Amino acid sequence: HDDDNIKILHCQFQDPSEQEHNEPPCYKISWSDGRESVYTETWMNQALQKWESVSTGTTTQEYSSSDDDRIFWRGLTEQDLRGSSSSHELSLSFPHLLTNEGMDLALRALYRYGILLVTETPIHDTGAGVAALGAALGGGHVKNQTSLCTTYQEGNEFLQLDHGTDGPLRTLYGTVWSTTSSGQAEGASVADSAYGQDALPLHTDMTYLRDPPGL
Repeated sequence: HDDDNIKILHCQFQDPSEQEHNEPPCYKISWSDGRESVYTETWMNQALQKWESVSTGTTTQEYSSSDDDRIFWRGLTEQDLRGSSSSHELSLSFPHLLTNEGMDLALRALYRYGILLVTETPIHDTGAGVAALGAALGGGHVKNQTSLCTTYQEGNEFLQLDHGTDGPLRTLYGTVWSTTSSGQAEGASVADSAYGQDALPLHTDMTYLRDPPGL
């Protein structure tokens, strides 16, 4: 809700024996803005488990039997991702990601955890590998000659296809580009960690934009 000051005025547990039509046990909540919400007991318990995990720093614990359940986490580090077990698949190698199995695992990790570490990404192919990675995670499910993923695996180093169906977003900078401190105009500032050689911690870029980068 737009108003962050809305509070719970009353919460009542409704037992199935007290309800019509044999409905499941639930909680009826009255809010300070006059609205009412009803949540099943099962949903409420699952939500409480998730939020408690955030307050205690739990990261990749399973909370329900559903493989499509989203996982709340905080405090993940690069070491956590690189050491993630095969059951969670928070880290995939670039060659593996370009396979059908790898694409499925990558999208599942991004859906459930909102994060994925891709290792072994090529750096000497003018950005074609990054473009292929973007193609693997977007576009149609069928990857044929209209896919940068397929053309890259065939040995081509295209950054975009004229009639392509996937790949990175086309922007005023192009599709894939790199930053470097060399060749900058005189007096241009390089006071940005992107120009350094140190690894960057986990972060999200350009969150101040109306349409920030995303999938």
